[in-house]
Amino acid sequence: MKKWLLSFLIAALCLCACRKEGPEETIADKKDPHAYLASLKDKPSKEDDVFIVANDGTYNEELLDAFIEKCEKKEDCDLVIARYTIEGDVIYELLVYTGTYVLYTDNSRDSYRGSDVEDVSRKYLYEYSYRKEAEYNDGKGIEESRFVFLSDKELKNDEEVQNEFEKTWSGLESDLVIVFSDFKRVK
Repeated sequence: MKKWLLSFLIAALCLCACRKEGPEETIADKKDPHAYLASLKDKPSKEDDVFIVANDGTYNEELLDAFIEKCEKKEDCDLVIARYTIEGDVIYELLVYTGTYVLYTDNSRDSYRGSDVEDVSRKYLYEYSYRKEAEYNDGKGIEESRFVFLSDKELKNDEEVQNEFEKTWSGLESDLVIVFSDFKRVK
């Protein structure tokens, strides 16, 4: 019996000593959003369950769409967002919905911004999309734009959403927090 117990203890010690620790280890639950964001790997891949906003486009946009659908059904949910800076640094955000929206931002990987950690809370999420003619070097075309933002103002129709968005885009005072913006040339 003592040999068995001694063998078990040695095996347990070996397993504990071999356990991988470090930044690649992730936290299973997101109860501590800042620790969770800090635990994510430095460069997400397109195969990860992360909505990626990069200089060369967006990836896994279906995750954003699924998040919005769950919110419309009043289901608790979250979305991990990875934004790339012009220099190629990643900024992670965790958007959580539990009746209100909280956007946790971790800028610690951004070499120009430092280690800022921000939390922003808002009551409502809105989506605003439009198409317009645009001038390009090689002629005219159609540009498609999509914006997702948070606000404490209850906007009752598309016109109010558009007005609030344009007010922010023009630099006027607003409580909007832009979660996602995308411009695509479609023609």
